[in-house]
Amino acid sequence: MRRFVTLALVVAGMLIPAVADAGENYVCWYVEKFDPAFSTTTKHMRCRIDGVVRDLGSPGEGGVSVPLVYDIGYDAIGECYYRRSGPWTGWVARGSAGSLMNFWWDPDGIPGGPLVGDAWVEPCTSEPTPGEPPMSFVFQVIGNYPFVDPVPDVVPPGIGLTGAQSLVDVTPPLPVVQSLVSPVSGVAVDIEIKVITVTIRWGDGSEVSIPESQFGLFAAHPDGRVAHMWETKGDYVMEVDYNWFVRWRAGGGPWIVMPVPATSWSAPYQVDEIVGRRSG
Repeated sequence: MRRFVTLALVVAGMLIPAVADAGENYVCWYVEKFDPAFSTTTKHMRCRIDGVVRDLGSPGEGGVSVPLVYDIGYDAIGECYYRRSGPWTGWVARGSAGSLMNFWWDPDGIPGGPLVGDAWVEPCTSEPTPGEPPMSFVFQVIGNYPFVDPVPDVVPPGIGLTGAQSLVDVTPPLPVVQSLVSPVSGVAVDIEIKVITVTIRWGDGSEVSIPESQFGLFAAHPDGRVAHMWETKGDYVMEVDYNWFVRWRAGGGPWIVMPVPATSWSAPYQVDEIVGRRSG
């Protein structure tokens, strides 16, 4: 499955021209048909209408216009989209480009509600089996995961001194690896969630990123080794980010990375200067 971000054409809510003689219960997918006379291959729509499979010419042809919704299921190529009659299902078709389509998942099932993700999927090339796609299951699991903000311990707290180091200690959450089975589709899904870097912006224009392999540098004062020394007194804003890495796979297939925003902490930090005086 391929992922994409931008979309060019909004088609959600559109009434799609359907096939001729469409009954009350039908589902349509796409097939390629080879014409040996002209050595050409064309895409045709094939539908199961009231239990009968029919070839109905090119997609969109026919004399009957009915509301059709796009849905997602499984076929020979894996997760795919298809056209069917029926009620709202939570998947919203948002755009198309050639043979690919963009879907967003609406978690509350209400048209016009919040949308939480997008993915390009192929059109079904054989009769689909409806079911919960792995991606929707992954969205549910990841949506319930607490992507916590950093809670750093800064020493000295709240105020530092020029020429002296201030130390930051933070404890990123342990990596999570889950192997789950979707209760709807029965597909085994592996999900991995972890913090891969901790980025600290000290407030004076300098920053440091600590990779996962070096999280051992974080420790409480005085043993910690993530520290900074300011050269100039002033009022700064210190920031700490957890940079997350999330990936998943279905049925032991290839891993798919899901972008997740960083979680952040920030606080003002005052840096003072001690001026020595000679006596006598």
